Amino acid sequence: MEVLELYEQVERSARPRMLKNLEQLSADEFVRELPGIGWGSIRNSLMHIFGAENFWIRRILQGQEDASVGKPEDYTSVADARAKWEEVAAETKRFLRGLTPEQLTEVKTYKFRDGTMDLRIDYVVHHILTHEFHHKGQLMMALRTLGYEPQETDLL
Repeated sequence: MEVLELYEQVERSARPRMLKNLEQLSADEFVRELPGIGWGSIRNSLMHIFGAENFWIRRILQGQEDASVGKPEDYTSVADARAKWEEVAAETKRFLRGLTPEQLTEVKTYKFRDGTMDLRIDYVVHHILTHEFHHKGQLMMALRTLGYEPQETDLL
């Protein structure tokens, strides 16, 4: 499956189901520190997912200096996070649609603080999606810990 098609499939199916599950949370549960969850809270974990996507697309692939999605306090609800993620996703799709198939597979060297890395754009997008699914699993487990029974969030 072409990387843009795969990204759009995740955005159309798995991501909305995950967010719908999270919408069951009270405002307190959304921001509450939970032992064992990456990034401390469901809000912070959700921010980390779309913040990482924003970082990889804007900062690494597009070279934009400001790739911030704001502070945790900017997000008091799942709806706030969804709105920002929709902005990030629109930028991701705009960027990917502007590339040729050859550009998607070009290997480019990116400089990080502690060295360099050779990256293909399509591999970066696969990384963004596997990263999202990794943390989505953690979020669904957090919901179960809080007593919820989340609905299926798989891609298919």
